[in-house]
Amino acid sequence: MSIRSALSVLAALAMTLLAGQALSQTGVEQLSEVTKNETCTTCTGDASALYNALNPESERFYYFYNAFLGEGKVLTLDGNNRLMMAAKNSNHTNTRQQWKIVIANDGYVHLWNKALGDTLRVDSDTAKPHMAGSGGYSGQFWYMEDAHSGWSRISNSYQGRNKVLDTYNAAGNYVFLEAKAKNTSGTFWKFSLVPSQ
Repeated sequence: MSIRSALSVLAALAMTLLAGQALSQTGVEQLSEVTKNETCTTCTGDASALYNALNPESERFYYFYNAFLGEGKVLTLDGNNRLMMAAKNSNHTNTRQQWKIVIANDGYVHLWNKALGDTLRVDSDTAKPHMAGSGGYSGQFWYMEDAHSGWSRISNSYQGRNKVLDTYNAAGNYVFLEAKAKNTSGTFWKFSLVPSQ
């Protein structure tokens, strides 16, 4: 994508945001373990990190966290490259917790991890996200929907907008795709800039 095309996409995304629309593993058996008291009722914050992340020239990396587990636990790759939530590394040296957001097209973005590099992206099957070789696969096109007050819901083209990223209330806190209508606090995400080293 040329710089001009990337800037055009960025401008379109900004217009969409201003209009109030969108920028918006273990296994399925753990769905029953999600508690009933997770509904997000106090989701507040600042969306500026999300807007800054969508700069096509940016070399910045971000932490992803959700309302259910709080800012102290961030999206992380475990030793088998599965996506889970883990305690944020206080000295910011764990590159398996650092994520890049790259503009794709039609309002979608690609997500990749600093430790693995841009040859692998976050992809998804019907149950959960995973890392896979970069390609034009619909599971690698992620959509960030503005959920107000700085929170976002994250879905992808393969699963559609009615399934969004969530975390289990179970050991490991692996990431899965949940029905958006359930409105659980784990489906509300924020992004914080990784400090420069």
